[in-house]
Amino acid sequence: MVFQDVPKIELAQACSIQHGILRMSKEEEMAWAARFLDKQRDLCFFIPASGSGSRMFEFLYDFFKHSDEENRMKVERFLNHINDFAFSRLVDEEIKAKLDSGEMNLKDFAAYIVEDEGLGFGSIPKGLIAFHEYDYFVLNPFQEHVLQICKAFSNIAKIHFTVNFDFLLQIQTAIKSITQLSAYQAQVTYSEQNKNSDSLVFNANGTLVMGQDGFPLTRPAGHGALLENLNAIDSRFIFIKNIDNIQHLNHDNSSQTYAFLGGVLLDLNHHLEAISHAALPERIILLLELNARFKMFYSEEMIPTTDEEINRWLLRPKRVCGMVRNEGQPGGGPFWVKQNGKVEKQIVEKAQIAHDTEQMLTLVKSTHFNPVIMALDTCDFDGNKFNLFDFQEEQTYMVVDKKWNGTHVKFLEKSGLWNGSMADWITVFVEVSSEVFSPVKDVLNLLDSKHFGNK
Repeated sequence: MVFQDVPKIELAQACSIQHGILRMSKEEEMAWAARFLDKQRDLCFFIPASGSGSRMFEFLYDFFKHSDEENRMKVERFLNHINDFAFSRLVDEEIKAKLDSGEMNLKDFAAYIVEDEGLGFGSIPKGLIAFHEYDYFVLNPFQEHVLQICKAFSNIAKIHFTVNFDFLLQIQTAIKSITQLSAYQAQVTYSEQNKNSDSLVFNANGTLVMGQDGFPLTRPAGHGALLENLNAIDSRFIFIKNIDNIQHLNHDNSSQTYAFLGGVLLDLNHHLEAISHAALPERIILLLELNARFKMFYSEEMIPTTDEEINRWLLRPKRVCGMVRNEGQPGGGPFWVKQNGKVEKQIVEKAQIAHDTEQMLTLVKSTHFNPVIMALDTCDFDGNKFNLFDFQEEQTYMVVDKKWNGTHVKFLEKSGLWNGSMADWITVFVEVSSEVFSPVKDVLNLLDSKHFGNK
């Protein structure tokens, strides 16, 4: 199979503090958070959590298939720090002794870590791998997200995980154990990405990759396919976070951050509703004030001026997205994008951008990064739920190059949940502290200080 060129997004400018991203003082953040927490809200946390643990240990697979200096150094660091990982508490003491004495070679130990005959981390969801240690026990991300959310929003929050149903019983058991231990009453629900959206997987030469069952291998078509799951959430306010972005609870600042974004969202709604009830020419004045407050438009010339244009602009889902300072992380960022004759704010992945000089210069000027910390309002001013499929960009997708069993493969992914799937949402970007961002893409990320209990 020959993959067609990916539709490219045209960047106009990177969003910045001066143009497109709000920056508030710590005092302002606390005030907005208190305002959101002041009243009970119809609130749900939406957490995509079906990713496999195999990606965390990819360098181990690479090392035994094709050793090079990069993966050799990673393996060396992994072994030197094996006792620093929380999951090492689960390693059989006999295995540890054999590793220390040299009776067990590296390849066999790696197999013990990732294969089902051992800990099986290569086949279970990432969220089931113990990330953090707490005195006499270890916790995985499913458990820690529940603890973190219940601690801050115990009386008002629901939690929805999108998972692989093959592991649902294990996930439910892990969450039940921590709620019983903590006495929190979590309202947890689950859904699975629609398998009809899965993509066929191809080798580099364009031939289908066959699975162990003899049938063509498929892979989930990216988190953009989760729009269906998000659309089914009946809560008005939805907070989105990633399963692998969880700090040790001794370092948890994210609950305050989500409440802060929720407060900004309430203020945005207040201003939008005022515009909806006003008449021309007051609506134009209110839009100018809105732009000054929230940096909504690329330029004042792009503010809608007729009742029809204003109503069309107002009647959309809203999102307030936290952005952290860019420190070289891989992934998407906030940009002004030329689209359908307009210039609007979008979260854009590098793979969506054309590799010409002008676009790459715009990319490298980006000052902020998308950590997937978002507050959404999916209803109109009367509380009626929008059909979120009406606000996506269906024509965007990405060709993904990943490894499967150590081999490079390709497949199509839908444009991401917070990229093309939210392309036509009213969007506000707000700077948040990098303290709330410590994702675990590679097991070595767990050696970061935010993943240990000492402050």
